[in-house]
Amino acid sequence: MISNDKEEEQMPTILVVEDDVDLCELITFNLTHAGYNVLACHNGSEALAVLAEHYRAIKLIILDLGLPVVRGSQMIRQMKQDPILRQIPVLLCTASEPPAIVQGLNNGADDYLQKPFSIQKELLLRIQVLLNRARRS
Repeated sequence: MISNDKEEEQMPTILVVEDDVDLCELITFNLTHAGYNVLACHNGSEALAVLAEHYRAIKLIILDLGLPVVRGSQMIRQMKQDPILRQIPVLLCTASEPPAIVQGLNNGADDYLQKPFSIQKELLLRIQVLLNRARRS
């Protein structure tokens, strides 16, 4: 798990759940340089444990559907059954086929990006839109 120092705690915290270690590190690096605090996990079970501990700080979750241990769609279902966790926006970043994406959206994901995607052009913009929408509600 990766996190930034205390000085940056005022910045939004994003939980990245991605089993591809290289992609997870790339996303984490770019989000950190964009000013976000980042927590990173490589499977859904680990992510649920991190959520249980840090739910107050996490403002957005970037989630791969094809995770080991607990699949992304299972994680969304569990989150959306919890009155506190259901408020956290979920952005799917997946190489899955359209039926899996539709299932993720039906389970409560707020948006999705199809892999491969541009971190600078697509991911950072969608994050900002979802965070702004969450602040307004």
